[in-house]
Amino acid sequence: MAVPADDGLIVRTPRSSRWLLPAIIALAAFVRFWGLTFGLPNTDARPDEWTLVTISSGLLFVSVNPRFFHWPSLELYVVAFLYRLAWQIQHWRGLFQHKYEIAIAAVMHPAAFLLVPRVIGAATGVLTVWFVYRLTRTLIDRRTGLVAAFFLAIAFLHVRDSHFGVTDVPMTCLAVAAMLPLARAFTNPGRTRDWRWAGILTGLAASTKYGGGLLVVVALSIAVIAIVDARGDQAARRATLLGLGVFLVAALLAFIAGTPFAVIDMPHFIEGLRFDQSHLMLGHGITLGRGWLYHALFTLRYGLGMPLAIAAVAGIVLLARQSVRTAIVIGVFPVVYYAVTGRGYTVFVRYLIPIVPFLCITAAVAVVQIGQIFAGRRPSRAAAWISVIALCVAAPSIRTVVAFDRIIRQTDTRVLAVQWLDARRQPNDWIVDASFLELYREYPGFGPEAPFRLARFDPSGPAFLSKAGAPVTPEWVVLARSPLVVYTSPPEELLGALKRGYVLAETFVPTSASEPAEIFDQQDKFFLPYADFTARIRPGPEIQIYRRRGI
Repeated sequence: MAVPADDGLIVRTPRSSRWLLPAIIALAAFVRFWGLTFGLPNTDARPDEWTLVTISSGLLFVSVNPRFFHWPSLELYVVAFLYRLAWQIQHWRGLFQHKYEIAIAAVMHPAAFLLVPRVIGAATGVLTVWFVYRLTRTLIDRRTGLVAAFFLAIAFLHVRDSHFGVTDVPMTCLAVAAMLPLARAFTNPGRTRDWRWAGILTGLAASTKYGGGLLVVVALSIAVIAIVDARGDQAARRATLLGLGVFLVAALLAFIAGTPFAVIDMPHFIEGLRFDQSHLMLGHGITLGRGWLYHALFTLRYGLGMPLAIAAVAGIVLLARQSVRTAIVIGVFPVVYYAVTGRGYTVFVRYLIPIVPFLCITAAVAVVQIGQIFAGRRPSRAAAWISVIALCVAAPSIRTVVAFDRIIRQTDTRVLAVQWLDARRQPNDWIVDASFLELYREYPGFGPEAPFRLARFDPSGPAFLSKAGAPVTPEWVVLARSPLVVYTSPPEELLGALKRGYVLAETFVPTSASEPAEIFDQQDKFFLPYADFTARIRPGPEIQIYRRRGI
């Protein structure tokens, strides 16, 4: 087997190395599906998952217009389609009669519904590893492709978020998939078919998460390169411009196909885009600095590990020295995406997931070139050197991935708290979830009544109030403590009320020692560290359950 490299040389592939790609794919699948049931059945174990579930289930019986444009709609429709298949099967079995029963089932049995988008996230995460190999092999060579796929397989940020049932990893998968026909258009810009497929995949990526639309800059860059290279060949220039036009039309149509109400309900669509832009620029609960600096010093440092992050930056330079055009094709999307995403003060680490595959490619370029230098005049030793260097570069990320997967398999403190509370509360007891941990879910206004009564605390009173606004005296109050100050800082009025009328009944501690706030993704309500797991025993915040005096 022989694959043409970027410089026209032929890289011979030994038969003994053919098992490497399947092994890398298997590794990627193992670390992404390991612990996929974390936190269940709590619906807030990963923020935003429950939003996706409720909107997708509502599409089956309320309206096909999600009336929600903070995200585009493609994944909502995909999940709704899978729910519809499940409903049909249950209908044939005689368990479901009406489509609205899907919403009741989601509240009563959330784990099964949450697993659907989680499986999508894990599966697309694994698929992205394969796409990275294919893209790198096309633009550079097979050896670099294997190293890039290995790096993405164990890149902590990508592995972590492949466990989550939200849109970041599926969009990244579609973005890297779109790069494959774009890479073919780069080598042969006159083939309209490649431009068309690139446009379709770009539109679908943007319809999964809006940032996927920035792939347009890759298409424009390839068109400019092709036009410059064509020199006086007017036919070649016209073919390139035609291909670019096909790309743009296909991308627009694919986006509309996945998010049709962007056109049908344009005022709400524009409102959603404006909210997203405002939210990005203004920050989220706590100011951590502008994203350009924060993501470099925190997100990528710990999301890749320092050696892999350094290799990625070095690889950009080495790739540019080897082939400026190839460097532009690989590097323009992550550079533009980083510039756009990093300009604001909302700095969730998940915002950087779409550039991780590209950084793994450039890191692989650096590792392969360094390994070849070490091998010197004995090319037969290059593979061994590259393997050793790749393992050393990936070691911090591997350690973090193993620690993360091991911990999320443990029972979440929120699940333990519900189990403890259910064994002691009476049916008519009022419960206050003062830290909004989603220990108990609000039932819809139809179907069976909730087997519990939820109240809330109003600090302006201060008073405990029912859902209808009537004063109540709750038997139980649940508080959370954690380094995430935005989400677990109870008001002083509540602490005063607890001191006067309640006693601490039980505490669920998730750590063996205190954890510094600096190791958390502070703006995200995800109660696991991002940078250091040495003190962590299980997921979740510390939970304190207070019981009213005298009961």
